[in-house]
Amino acid sequence: MELSEALKTIDATFGMFRFILNQVQNGELKEDFLLSCIESSTVTYWDTEAETQKVETRQYYTYEKDNKEHKAYLVDITPVCNCLINEWPSDLDQGMVL
Repeated sequence: MELSEALKTIDATFGMFRFILNQVQNGELKEDFLLSCIESSTVTYWDTEAETQKVETRQYYTYEKDNKEHKAYLVDITPVCNCLINEWPSDLDQGMVL
């Protein structure tokens, strides 16, 4: 994973949590917003880089704003976590013992 990709994912995650916090503090449902159901949708798309068809399942929740139902996707932070766990340089990698 490139650093730029990780930063975009972290930024999207921050935005998602900021939105959720705003809903809990100021939204119609307040803390009951946290009881919203998480659903999944599957999307098929063409990956231009790999030149193959891919299927992606994304999780989302719905919320109401201005008397309309909106869909918001959850950010998948798995790639960032994997990068931090598997690829992050540590002092142990440098031969140093703590």
